[in-house]
Amino acid sequence: MEFRCGGIVHQAIRELIAVGLMEREGSAVRPTQAAVHFDALKLP
Repeated sequence: MEFRCGGIVHQAIRELIAVGLMEREGSAVRPTQAAVHFDALKLP
């Protein structure tokens, strides 16, 4: 996923990277393995 944005979306992405749920490569971001496994739990 590539993004070019600012404001609240940029802040949310930075926070997800900080807690280890997303990782960045240049301008592309993707979920980490931890985020993928968490999503697979399908919690309510």
